[in-house]
Amino acid sequence: MDSRLHIIREATRMFVEEGLKNVRMDDIARRLGISKRTIYELFANKEELINECADQYFIESENHFLQNVTDNENIIQQIIFILRQSGQFMDQNPSLIQSLQKFYPHIYRQTVIKHYEKGVEMMYNGMRKGIEQGLLLENFDVDLAVSIFTHQMYGLSGFLTEGKFSQYRRREVVNFIILFFFRGIATEKGREIIDRYMNDIELPGKFHSDRLQQTTDKSELNKQRQESETI
Repeated sequence: MDSRLHIIREATRMFVEEGLKNVRMDDIARRLGISKRTIYELFANKEELINECADQYFIESENHFLQNVTDNENIIQQIIFILRQSGQFMDQNPSLIQSLQKFYPHIYRQTVIKHYEKGVEMMYNGMRKGIEQGLLLENFDVDLAVSIFTHQMYGLSGFLTEGKFSQYRRREVVNFIILFFFRGIATEKGREIIDRYMNDIELPGKFHSDRLQQTTDKSELNKQRQESETI
């Protein structure tokens, strides 16, 4: 491993554990057993190092998510897995994300925009594949759906630090978004898969897919009544 990457990874661990403002360049040098001058030969200042750390952290997190998705899973299972892992990631590292927003907003925006574009591409390809697999409806605007969904996901950090919304954990909100967004564009086959996954995960309050099943049962009952009335 080259010296630059080694410093980035170790500094990232320290920023996650102790917070951006609490870690000094001296602390990083001491942890690595090198001189501060060595760090400054590779990074002009702490802000440049934080920028590199933020980018590398998101890259490694994305790679970790993708490595755990198998080729045998259908696209809905893949999307749910990645997004649930994203929610868990945000729960485990809220201080890093919030510190970037508060103290280095330009770095946060730059990093989010870069990874947002990757997320858009992944989601677009996933939805097209879901349509081909018969899991998502055919008659919706994929570009619009992707834009709405990714804006919701990338807007979570700011949304969940405001007032009454701060009571919710990120993974709960991610699950909530997955549930209602993807059920809305899923075929019956796709909804069955989503409901199976949603039954045992955390949602805000006590909303679980047994309620969805009750709603589905009522809809089917109403449909049968309407059909019987027309006969």
